[in-house]
Amino acid sequence: MTNNLTLQILAKMQQCPFTLTESKLLDCLIHNKNNVVSKATLQQRVLEKEFNLLDRNLDMHISNIRKKLVAQGIEKGVIKTIRGIGYSLTIEPRTPLNPRS
Repeated sequence: MTNNLTLQILAKMQQCPFTLTESKLLDCLIHNKNNVVSKATLQQRVLEKEFNLLDRNLDMHISNIRKKLVAQGIEKGVIKTIRGIGYSLTIEPRTPLNPRS
């Protein structure tokens, strides 16, 4: 089920200059919202390379996505890091939907 925050993020994806890789990562997180997606899965599916614990490429892409979402008025922390495992796009019912002023 799609809620307002998911729709807002999808709309911002069209307005914001996400790179192709960032768009693919965000799309993967949206399709798995409220679930943890492992770093290995994201690296293999989106970055199309084997998981390497020392590779920080994925972390940098997630950091860039977070910055761009915040700049577009999306609540900080909507993408959560699950330490040692991966990332989760957390859509909570009480998440404020109003952009920052």
